[in-house]
Amino acid sequence: MRKAMVGLISALVVGLMLVPNVSAGSRTVCFTDREGDLGHPVFIWVVDGMINPANFWSDNSPVGQAAYLDSLKAWMTLNTKEDTITAGVEVCSPIPESGPLPSGVTAVWWVWFIYYDTESWPADVRLIVSWDGENTYAALTEASDHGNTPFPNTMIDSYQIEEKVVSVTFDRTLVSGAVAWFNEVIVWNGNPVAPDDKMPGGGWFAADMTDYPADTMLPWWPMP
Repeated sequence: MRKAMVGLISALVVGLMLVPNVSAGSRTVCFTDREGDLGHPVFIWVVDGMINPANFWSDNSPVGQAAYLDSLKAWMTLNTKEDTITAGVEVCSPIPESGPLPSGVTAVWWVWFIYYDTESWPADVRLIVSWDGENTYAALTEASDHGNTPFPNTMIDSYQIEEKVVSVTFDRTLVSGAVAWFNEVIVWNGNPVAPDDKMPGGGWFAADMTDYPADTMLPWWPMP
């Protein structure tokens, strides 16, 4: 365990569902993601001026061989007694204790994008657990600056990267009013930005991300 986590993740629910009482005083939203879709992200067209090149993600590439970037399950659990949210993701193979990262990768971010409304694509908040092969941190950043530079940012101490699971627990009030979220595994092939900086249009790519819900063409899931 690289960082002690405050609180425990409630029992997981296979598939997507909102569970009123996973355990006493908690609710969980969880989805399963396809195994083996690493390197074949949803977006291969231009997004914000960036193209996700298919050849960067070939099955035989260093990134394509790093199965710990392939998410199998992601969830958010609301602990109503503690007024905290735990976000987690389970990946396909154990995450190494130390680097090196796949060739060409400078850092990995496991990210939960959080929305106050779903009228536009850019997230309102991003929750990050970062690993560069040696160092880790977790942070929650308002992804809309509201006139502030740098973006409002809160470093989070209660996170862990252990075996196949990445999880982070934070105060629910930090995202009060949020209605939706999705999970993404990001790899940087340039210098990653600081957690309170705006993400540039290039230098990073989505190795894996939330599968679409069956009833929408957007990857948003409800908050617990």
